[in-house]
Amino acid sequence: MFTHKHYVPILKTKAGERAAIRTLKAASKPHVTPLFELHPHASTNEVDHAKDVAKKLAADWGTGNRCFVDSMYISSAAAFLAFFDEARGLGLQVIPVVHTTSGLPLLQAAQQIHGADNRGVMIRCEASGIAGVGAALPSLTSFLAIPRNQVDLLLDYERRAMALPTDVPQIPNIADWRTFTAASGVFPPSLAPLPLYAWQPTVRHCWHTWLAALAGPLARKPTFSDYGTRSPGKPPAGGEPSVNVRYATAADWQVQLGGKVKDGRSTDIYPICANLITQHWYSGPAFSSGDSTFHDVASHTSPGPGNSTSWVQWSLNHHLEFVSNQIQTHPGV
Repeated sequence: MFTHKHYVPILKTKAGERAAIRTLKAASKPHVTPLFELHPHASTNEVDHAKDVAKKLAADWGTGNRCFVDSMYISSAAAFLAFFDEARGLGLQVIPVVHTTSGLPLLQAAQQIHGADNRGVMIRCEASGIAGVGAALPSLTSFLAIPRNQVDLLLDYERRAMALPTDVPQIPNIADWRTFTAASGVFPPSLAPLPLYAWQPTVRHCWHTWLAALAGPLARKPTFSDYGTRSPGKPPAGGEPSVNVRYATAADWQVQLGGKVKDGRSTDIYPICANLITQHWYSGPAFSSGDSTFHDVASHTSPGPGNSTSWVQWSLNHHLEFVSNQIQTHPGV
């Protein structure tokens, strides 16, 4: 389905992430296959929420390219099935995700979905348990009754940098899986410790450790996956957001934090964007929809300062375009 010269960002199905993917350039979409994690809803029941998310993904991602969907934050297999039933009617090309630790109801749901759609399944393995992956995969694929050439394998390092030279040799039948992807999410879980109104670099260890591994003697080169501009884990519910920009560069993320929205500091986004577009690592307004908006906000030609959902959209849209372009053009890939 794709080679290592591809990008599998792991995104929540929340509004900011969906808007970022909706505004991705048409030329970039064939190089990106997102993995969406169904986020929980505070008040809507899971089945209705799952159907609603399917409608929104069909509108925001579209039906021309495939995506993966993981129900790890949804407790009901019925909701997972409801999502895929709705997606099927909308023409959304979606592949179910299961884990090596998934329970029987979810595995049976994945079997049923594959029987209806014939798109295979993704198995998501936690790298922290790599010693048990070799034993788990044969029994899991045997239970699912889906051949390895219809299985997409994801090795997930979560909040850790990748250790592919050590771990890849422990994965059985590495050449047989339809695709093989390695994910890492090293973006900080909280920005609260950062000082305000100054750019703070955070090294993209996910990218650097993946790139370094490609230069070595791996039995199979994995596709790159990260968590965008979020840290892995369940999305926060509520809280007190601060103005922020999270900007991917070749080596790191440049992050700047403003005041809290509850204190009326949303307009802090104006000077942050004005400073952003003067930096040598700013990609320019034509690079992405997010970069264009940063430029417009800096010059006060946008409708307003936006909100926490908008800031996720702008930063993540730049990130998706930047990483996809980096994978396509880097001489080491």
